[in-house]
Amino acid sequence: MKRLQIVSAVLCLSLIFAGCNVFQGNSASESQTTEAEEEVTEHKVKVEDYTYLTLSDPTGDYTSRYPKLIVDGKEAIELNDSLIRHIQDAYPMEKEDDYVYGYQTYYKWGVKDNVVSIIIYANYISEDFYTTEIYNYNLDTLKAMEDREVTEVLGLTDDQLFDRTAEAYKSYCSGISAFDLDASIAGISYDTITPFVTPDGNPGVAGNIVYSKDSQFGGLEALRCFDLATMEVC
Repeated sequence: MKRLQIVSAVLCLSLIFAGCNVFQGNSASESQTTEAEEEVTEHKVKVEDYTYLTLSDPTGDYTSRYPKLIVDGKEAIELNDSLIRHIQDAYPMEKEDDYVYGYQTYYKWGVKDNVVSIIIYANYISEDFYTTEIYNYNLDTLKAMEDREVTEVLGLTDDQLFDRTAEAYKSYCSGISAFDLDASIAGISYDTITPFVTPDGNPGVAGNIVYSKDSQFGGLEALRCFDLATMEVC
Protein backbone atom coordinates (compact mmCIF):
# COMPACT_ATOMS: atom_id res chain seq x y z
CA MET A 1 0.00 0.00 0.00
CA LYS A 2 1.37 3.37 -0.94
CA ARG A 3 1.17 5.81 1.92
CA LEU A 4 0.08 9.29 0.90
CA GLN A 5 1.51 12.53 2.11
CA ILE A 6 1.41 12.88 5.87
CA VAL A 7 0.87 16.29 7.40
CA SER A 8 1.33 16.28 11.12
CA ALA A 9 2.73 17.69 14.34
CA VAL A 10 0.89 20.49 16.08
CA LEU A 11 1.41 21.90 19.55
CA CYS A 12 -1.35 23.30 21.73
CA LEU A 13 -1.93 27.03 21.49
CA SER A 14 -4.30 27.21 24.43
CA LEU A 15 -1.70 29.09 26.43
CA ILE A 16 -1.57 31.78 23.74
CA PHE A 17 -5.18 32.46 23.02
CA ALA A 18 -8.37 31.16 24.58
CA GLY A 19 -10.96 29.25 22.63
CA CYS A 20 -8.62 27.59 20.14
CA ASN A 21 -9.51 23.91 20.06
CA VAL A 22 -6.29 22.18 19.02
CA PHE A 23 -7.33 18.67 19.98
CA GLN A 24 -9.54 16.47 17.86
CA GLY A 25 -10.75 14.58 20.91
CA ASN A 26 -8.92 12.56 23.54
CA SER A 27 -11.38 9.92 24.71
CA ALA A 28 -13.26 7.00 23.29
CA SER A 29 -16.55 8.82 23.72
CA GLU A 30 -15.38 11.44 21.23
CA SER A 31 -14.65 8.96 18.44
CA GLN A 32 -16.01 10.19 15.13
CA THR A 33 -16.51 6.74 13.63
CA THR A 34 -19.69 5.89 11.79
CA GLU A 35 -21.22 2.65 10.63
CA ALA A 36 -23.81 4.16 8.31
CA GLU A 37 -23.83 2.46 4.93
CA GLU A 38 -23.88 4.86 2.02
CA GLU A 39 -24.67 4.45 -1.66
CA VAL A 40 -21.85 5.92 -3.75
CA THR A 41 -22.25 5.72 -7.53
CA GLU A 42 -21.74 2.02 -8.30
CA HIS A 43 -20.36 1.09 -4.88
CA LYS A 44 -21.77 0.55 -1.44
CA VAL A 45 -19.20 1.78 1.06
CA LYS A 46 -18.92 1.36 4.79
CA VAL A 47 -16.10 2.03 7.26
CA GLU A 48 -16.47 0.59 10.72
CA ASP A 49 -14.27 -0.48 13.61
CA TYR A 50 -11.94 -3.30 12.58
CA THR A 51 -11.02 -3.61 16.21
CA TYR A 52 -10.21 -1.34 19.11
CA LEU A 53 -7.97 -1.39 22.15
CA THR A 54 -8.99 0.04 25.54
CA LEU A 55 -6.57 0.37 28.45
CA SER A 56 -7.23 1.90 31.88
CA ASP A 57 -5.13 3.46 34.59
CA PRO A 58 -5.78 5.74 37.59
CA THR A 59 -6.15 8.72 35.25
CA GLY A 60 -8.92 7.23 33.10
CA ASP A 61 -9.78 4.96 30.17
CA TYR A 62 -7.98 5.23 26.82
CA THR A 63 -9.11 3.75 23.52
CA SER A 64 -7.58 3.35 20.07
CA ARG A 65 -9.87 2.50 17.16
CA TYR A 66 -8.79 1.06 13.81
CA PRO A 67 -10.83 1.36 10.60
CA LYS A 68 -12.15 -1.45 8.42
CA LEU A 69 -13.13 -0.51 4.88
CA ILE A 70 -15.96 -2.56 3.35
CA VAL A 71 -16.81 -2.10 -0.34
CA ASP A 72 -19.83 -3.77 -1.89
CA GLY A 73 -20.16 -6.04 1.13
CA LYS A 74 -16.54 -7.26 0.99
CA GLU A 75 -13.75 -6.33 3.35
CA ALA A 76 -10.71 -4.74 1.74
CA ILE A 77 -8.53 -7.20 3.63
CA GLU A 78 -5.08 -6.35 2.27
CA LEU A 79 -5.68 -2.60 2.50
CA ASN A 80 -7.15 -2.83 6.00
CA ASP A 81 -4.38 -5.06 7.35
CA SER A 82 -1.67 -2.79 5.97
CA LEU A 83 -3.28 0.35 7.36
CA ILE A 84 -3.86 -1.17 10.80
CA ARG A 85 -0.29 -2.46 11.03
CA HIS A 86 0.96 1.02 10.24
CA ILE A 87 -1.25 2.65 12.87
CA GLN A 88 -0.24 0.14 15.54
CA ASP A 89 3.46 0.51 14.70
CA ALA A 90 3.47 4.30 14.40
CA TYR A 91 1.05 5.06 17.24
CA PRO A 92 1.30 2.32 19.86
CA MET A 93 -0.59 2.41 23.14
CA GLU A 94 0.64 0.30 26.03
CA LYS A 95 0.49 0.01 29.78
CA GLU A 96 3.58 0.07 31.95
CA ASP A 97 3.88 0.41 35.73
CA ASP A 98 0.07 0.67 35.98
CA TYR A 99 -0.06 3.71 33.64
CA VAL A 100 -1.02 3.99 29.99
CA TYR A 101 1.46 5.52 27.54
CA GLY A 102 1.50 6.34 23.85
CA TYR A 103 -1.34 7.36 21.54
CA GLN A 104 -5.06 7.06 21.24
CA THR A 105 -6.33 6.85 17.67
CA TYR A 106 -9.66 7.31 15.94
CA TYR A 107 -10.80 8.04 12.42
CA LYS A 108 -13.29 9.79 10.18
CA TRP A 109 -14.14 8.94 6.58
CA GLY A 110 -15.86 10.38 3.54
CA VAL A 111 -16.83 9.24 0.05
CA LYS A 112 -17.41 10.89 -3.31
CA ASP A 113 -17.73 9.13 -6.65
CA ASN A 114 -14.92 6.56 -6.74
CA VAL A 115 -12.90 8.01 -3.84
CA VAL A 116 -12.98 7.06 -0.17
CA SER A 117 -10.92 9.16 2.24
CA ILE A 118 -9.88 7.82 5.63
CA ILE A 119 -8.58 10.40 8.11
CA ILE A 120 -6.56 9.02 11.02
CA TYR A 121 -6.18 11.07 14.20
CA ALA A 122 -3.56 10.11 16.79
CA ASN A 123 -3.53 11.93 20.13
CA TYR A 124 -0.58 11.60 22.48
CA ILE A 125 -1.93 10.66 25.89
CA SER A 126 0.38 12.60 28.20
CA GLU A 127 1.17 15.67 26.07
CA ASP A 128 -0.67 18.37 24.13
CA PHE A 129 0.18 16.87 20.75
CA TYR A 130 -1.68 15.20 17.90
CA THR A 131 -0.94 14.14 14.37
CA THR A 132 -3.21 13.42 11.43
CA GLU A 133 -2.79 11.25 8.35
CA ILE A 134 -4.92 11.32 5.20
CA TYR A 135 -5.44 8.25 3.00
CA ASN A 136 -7.33 8.41 -0.30
CA TYR A 137 -8.29 5.19 -2.10
CA ASN A 138 -9.84 4.42 -5.48
CA LEU A 139 -12.97 2.34 -4.86
CA ASP A 140 -12.63 0.57 -8.21
CA THR A 141 -9.09 -0.68 -7.58
CA LEU A 142 -8.61 -0.19 -3.80
CA LYS A 143 -5.31 1.48 -4.65
CA ALA A 144 -3.96 4.69 -3.14
CA MET A 145 -4.69 7.80 -5.22
CA GLU A 146 -2.42 10.67 -6.12
CA ASP A 147 -3.36 14.12 -4.83
CA ARG A 148 -4.13 15.47 -8.30
CA GLU A 149 -6.47 12.55 -8.96
CA VAL A 150 -8.39 13.34 -5.78
CA THR A 151 -8.57 17.03 -6.68
CA GLU A 152 -10.10 16.15 -10.04
CA VAL A 153 -12.76 13.96 -8.42
CA LEU A 154 -13.54 16.84 -6.06
CA GLY A 155 -14.40 18.89 -9.16
CA LEU A 156 -11.49 21.31 -8.78
CA THR A 157 -8.41 22.27 -10.71
CA ASP A 158 -5.06 22.52 -8.96
CA ASP A 159 -5.29 26.32 -8.95
CA GLN A 160 -8.83 26.25 -7.55
CA LEU A 161 -7.73 23.91 -4.75
CA PHE A 162 -4.79 26.14 -3.89
CA ASP A 163 -6.96 29.29 -3.99
CA ARG A 164 -9.60 27.77 -1.72
CA THR A 165 -6.92 26.57 0.67
CA ALA A 166 -5.61 30.13 0.84
CA GLU A 167 -9.14 31.37 1.59
CA ALA A 168 -9.43 28.83 4.40
CA TYR A 169 -6.10 29.96 5.82
CA LYS A 170 -7.18 33.61 5.71
CA SER A 171 -10.44 32.85 7.50
CA TYR A 172 -8.75 30.74 10.15
CA CYS A 173 -5.79 33.04 10.80
CA SER A 174 -7.82 36.24 10.99
CA GLY A 175 -6.88 38.04 14.19
CA ILE A 176 -4.32 35.42 15.27
CA SER A 177 -0.86 36.98 15.34
CA ALA A 178 0.81 33.68 16.18
CA PHE A 179 0.53 32.61 12.53
CA ASP A 180 2.43 33.92 9.52
CA LEU A 181 -0.38 34.05 6.97
CA ASP A 182 1.79 35.27 4.08
CA ALA A 183 4.31 32.46 4.56
CA SER A 184 1.52 29.91 4.93
CA ILE A 185 -0.13 30.94 1.66
CA ALA A 186 3.19 31.21 -0.17
CA GLY A 187 3.97 27.62 0.80
CA ILE A 188 0.75 26.09 -0.55
CA SER A 189 1.53 23.19 -2.90
CA TYR A 190 1.02 19.46 -3.02
CA ASP A 191 4.09 19.21 -0.79
CA THR A 192 2.26 20.96 2.06
CA ILE A 193 -1.41 20.10 1.55
CA THR A 194 -3.47 16.96 0.95
CA PRO A 195 -6.98 17.02 -0.58
CA PHE A 196 -9.60 14.62 0.72
CA VAL A 197 -13.35 13.98 0.95
CA THR A 198 -14.94 15.17 4.19
CA PRO A 199 -17.49 13.05 6.10
CA ASP A 200 -20.18 15.26 4.52
CA GLY A 201 -18.90 14.48 1.02
CA ASN A 202 -17.43 17.97 0.53
CA PRO A 203 -13.98 18.92 -0.78
CA GLY A 204 -11.53 19.00 2.11
CA VAL A 205 -7.88 19.84 2.56
CA ALA A 206 -5.31 19.20 5.24
CA GLY A 207 -2.61 21.86 5.28
CA ASN A 208 0.27 23.21 7.33
CA ILE A 209 0.03 26.75 8.67
CA VAL A 210 3.31 28.45 9.56
CA TYR A 211 3.85 30.02 12.98
CA SER A 212 5.26 33.55 13.12
CA LYS A 213 9.00 33.68 13.76
CA ASP A 214 8.53 35.72 16.93
CA SER A 215 5.82 33.45 18.35
CA GLN A 216 6.34 30.81 21.01
CA PHE A 217 6.41 28.12 18.31
CA GLY A 218 8.36 30.05 15.69
CA GLY A 219 9.78 27.76 13.03
CA LEU A 220 7.07 25.12 13.46
CA GLU A 221 3.90 24.44 11.50
CA ALA A 222 0.37 23.65 12.67
CA LEU A 223 -1.77 21.12 10.87
CA ARG A 224 -5.38 22.04 10.21
CA CYS A 225 -8.06 20.21 8.22
CA PHE A 226 -10.70 22.33 6.45
CA ASP A 227 -14.03 21.69 4.77
CA LEU A 228 -13.62 23.82 1.65
CA ALA A 229 -17.39 24.12 1.17
CA THR A 230 -17.88 25.77 4.57
CA MET A 231 -14.33 26.97 5.29
CA GLU A 232 -14.68 25.44 8.75
CA VAL A 233 -12.10 23.31 10.54
CA CYS A 234 -13.05 19.65 10.34
